[in-house]
Amino acid sequence: DINAEPDCVRVSYWTKSDAEDVLIVVGNWSDEDCDAVIQLPAGLASMPCKDAETGGEIVPSDALQVRVPHHDFRAFRLNHQAE
Repeated sequence: DINAEPDCVRVSYWTKSDAEDVLIVVGNWSDEDCDAVIQLPAGLASMPCKDAETGGEIVPSDALQVRVPHHDFRAFRLNHQAE
């Protein structure tokens, strides 16, 4: 499972069936911007990660730390092979 903080943050992820891609979506349900901390399972923590909107690379870690605007979401793509 993926855990997220603070309580206003919701996170879901999906695995592409024909590839080794994972899409993580982090949503902020609050009225204020927040700094989210997402604890990734061991299998995902070592995968290269990119911001799905900007294409910016994120250093693999056991926790994904991101700013999420209020009433908005962020999406991230993880892939076993760097592109």
